[in-house]
Formats: sequence, C-alpha cells, structure tokens
Amino acid sequence: GSMRIDGLQQQEIQQAAKQSIVQALGGKDSFAYQEISKKVFSAFWNEFKQYFKVPRYGDIPKVKHEEALKFINLWRPSTSLQMEIDSCNSQMAFE
Repeated sequence: GSMRIDGLQQQEIQQAAKQSIVQALGGKDSFAYQEISKKVFSAFWNEFKQYFKVPRYGDIPKVKHEEALKFINLWRPSTSLQMEIDSCNSQMAFE
C-alpha cells in the first residue's frame, strides 16, 4: 500500500502542524511568532520529513496518516529552540 495521503488529509496535517507550531511559539500575538516563526516552522517540517523519511509531507503513505497526526500532537521544539522562543517572549514582557 504505497497509496499517498489525499488532499484532504494533507490539509488536515498542515492545519494541525500550524496549530502545534503556533502554540509552541506562544500564540499568534507572541514576540517569538513575529521574530522566529520561520525558523520554528522549518525546524518542525525538517524533523517531520526526517521522521517519516519523505521529501515532502504530501508523500506520506495513507497508512501513516494517524501516526503523522500523533507526531504533530507530540512535537515540541528542541531545547535550544525552546530557549530561543522563551528568550524572545521574555523580551516582550519588558517592553
């Protein structure tokens, strides 16, 4: 079964990922979101594609769809990235 996820499932994965990443950044209004969201988004997708061994997230096999959503739910930034996020967001608190 090398059937790939369909468009709807791709959309579901993209939405879930966006939600998870924005949450990790401290929300859409956070300083980290404004400052380093690009970096955190690409960190997420790199890790995701590495884990599932696919060049594009759309290449995930249908059978791995649930696992992909679980990965997204459990994903947290690496320690160094989390430190950077916290540092950004604490700067905002002093402004």
